[in-house]
Amino acid sequence: MVSVIIPTYNERPNVEPLLARLATVRKILREPLEVLIVDDASPDGTAELAEGLLQQRALGRVVKRQGRRDLAGAVLDGVRHAQGDLIGVMDADLSHPPELLPVLAGAVHDGCDLAIASRYVKGGGVEGWAWHRRWLSRMANVLAQPLTRVRDASSGYFVCQRRVIESGALRLSGFKILLELLASGRISRVTEVPYVFVDRRAGASKLSTRPMWAYLSQLARLCAARGFAGASVLEPGNHPVSPRARLSVVILTKNEEARIGRCLQSVAWADELVVVDGLSTDRTVELCRQAGARVVSHAFEGSFAQERNLGLEAAGGEWVLQIDADDVVTPAFRAAVERLLTAPQPHDAFKFRRKSYLMGRFMRHGGWYHYLPNLVRRGAVRYVGQVHERPVVRGSIGVLEADIEHHPCDDLAAFISRHNRYTSLQAQEMRRELPRLSARRLAWTMARRPWKTFWKSYVRKQGFREGVHGLLFAAIYAWIELVKWAKYWELSGDNE
Repeated sequence: MVSVIIPTYNERPNVEPLLARLATVRKILREPLEVLIVDDASPDGTAELAEGLLQQRALGRVVKRQGRRDLAGAVLDGVRHAQGDLIGVMDADLSHPPELLPVLAGAVHDGCDLAIASRYVKGGGVEGWAWHRRWLSRMANVLAQPLTRVRDASSGYFVCQRRVIESGALRLSGFKILLELLASGRISRVTEVPYVFVDRRAGASKLSTRPMWAYLSQLARLCAARGFAGASVLEPGNHPVSPRARLSVVILTKNEEARIGRCLQSVAWADELVVVDGLSTDRTVELCRQAGARVVSHAFEGSFAQERNLGLEAAGGEWVLQIDADDVVTPAFRAAVERLLTAPQPHDAFKFRRKSYLMGRFMRHGGWYHYLPNLVRRGAVRYVGQVHERPVVRGSIGVLEADIEHHPCDDLAAFISRHNRYTSLQAQEMRRELPRLSARRLAWTMARRPWKTFWKSYVRKQGFREGVHGLLFAAIYAWIELVKWAKYWELSGDNE
C-alpha cells in the first residue's frame, strides 16, 4: 500500500480537484492507495470538506492537528496514522501532479529507497513563478550541496520506503523533511524523476520570510551535525542521479474530440506533446491546446508517413513516441520508458506491444496483439508508406517489454467508416506502385486475398480463440481486403 500524506492549511479550493485526480490515480496504481489529509486547524473548512470527500470515495481520512503549523511535524503525524509500507508526501495546491505517483512508487519498488519528484533534472521545470521565486529555489538547493548531491533537495514531493522515515533521527522542527531524510545517512539509493512544477491557481501562497529562516536554520543544524561527525553525512556514490533524455509524444488527429482526452491524459507526464492535426472541424484542436500540446495543423495529403515525419520535425525531445488518438499509454509502459530515458541506449528505435481492444474485448489472438517500432530516436528515423506507415531506422531496433492500449472500435459503424477511408488511400497507393494487372490476374487476386486474410487471422493466428469477436473481425478484415482490391479495380478503369 502507498500512503500519501498531504499537509493542508486553508486549501479548501484545491481539495476537491486534488482528490478527484488521486481517485483516478488509484485505478492505475498496482497496489492500494491511502490518502491522509493532515490539517492544521484550517479556518476555511478544509478538513470538513476533505472528510466528506474522502469518505465518499473510500480514499482515506483526515488527521486534525491543533496549535501547530510545521510541515515536517505534519508529515510525521501522518506517518503515525499511515498503514502503507510506502510513504508519499505531496502538497495540496495542485503544484505536484498526482499522476506522477505511479512512477515514483514504481521506482521505489524497483530498488530505490527514495524517489524524488525533481524540478532540476533534465526534463523538469517550473511554470508560473516570478524570477525572485526561481532564484530563491535555486539558492536553496545550492546551499544544500554540502549535504547531498541531489539536484532538488528542497522538493516537497517524494515517495520512500516507510523504514526510511521511521529509522531516521528526524526533528519535528525541521522545515523540509526531505532534507532531513537525505541527511540521515540511512538511504543507500535515491533517484530523481523529472516533473514540471505548476504554481497554485487557487488559494494563497504560504511563502514568507518565516519558512526561509526556518530552512536556513535547518541547514545550519544539519551542516553542524555533519561537522561534528567528522565525515560526510551523504557520500556522493550513495545517491546516483540518473540523467534523463527528453521525450516528445507525437499524436495524429482528425476530428477526434471524443477520444483525444483519454489519450492526452495518459501521456501528460511526457516532456512535450506534439499534435499533428488534419484540419479538424470539431473541438480536437481546442482540447489539445488546453492539455498543453503544441498543435501542427496540416491538411492530410494521403500519407500517414508524411504526418509522422512532420511530428518528428516539430518535436524537440531526443526520443519520440508516435501514437494515435485511440491509443492509451499505460502506467507500466510509462515506467518502462522512464527507465529507458535514464540510461544510454545502443538502439535507435524500440518496438513495443500494442494491445487492441475491439468492442471492449482485449484481442490477444488473431494478429491484433502485435509489435510496433514507434519509440524512436529523433534524427535517426524517417517514416515511409501511405496508410500502413513504417519507420526506416538508421541503427538497430530494441524491444521494450511493455504494452500500450489501442481502442479502435467502440462501435462497428465508426470502425467500418474509418476503414472505408483507409481502403481508398490504399487503393490509390497500389494504383501508383503496382504494375497494371490483367483482368484475369485481378479477378484471381480479388477471390484469393480475402480468404487468405481470413485464414491468417482466424486459423493461423488463432483468432478462433477469441470466440465470436475473433470470427467477426476476421470476417470484417477479409471484407476490407476485398473492398481495397475492388477500389483498385475501379481506379484501374477495367470496370468499363
